[in-house]
Amino acid sequence: STYGYGKIALTSGLVATVGDEYTFTLDATAPATADAYLGFLISIGTETRSIVSYTAGRVVNVNVPFGSAPTTSSIWTVSAEEAGHAWFPASASFSASTSAANPS
Repeated sequence: STYGYGKIALTSGLVATVGDEYTFTLDATAPATADAYLGFLISIGTETRSIVSYTAGRVVNVNVPFGSAPTTSSIWTVSAEEAGHAWFPASASFSASTSAANPS
C-alpha cells in the first residue's frame, strides 16, 4: 500500500534498530538532525508511510504501522511527493505574500 501521488527518492539505507511497526532507527546514512525528514515519505519493501516525527537520534515514527515490524536488514528509502509539494525544514521562514480578492 502506498500513499501519495508519486515519489522522488532522496536517499536510502538500512534500518539500524527496530522498536515496532511504527518506530525504528535509521542507519548513519540518514542525517542526525531533528525534523530533517518530517513530512517526507519512507518506504520499506512495498509499503510507504508518512514520517510524523524524526529525531536527532535518527528515530522515525510513521503515521500508519507497517504490516510487520522492519528488521535490521530492511532497506528504507526516503522520498518526497511529486504532486507539486515543496518540503521545507521546520526552521524555514517564509516571506509575506499578498493575496488577491475573489473575482466577481
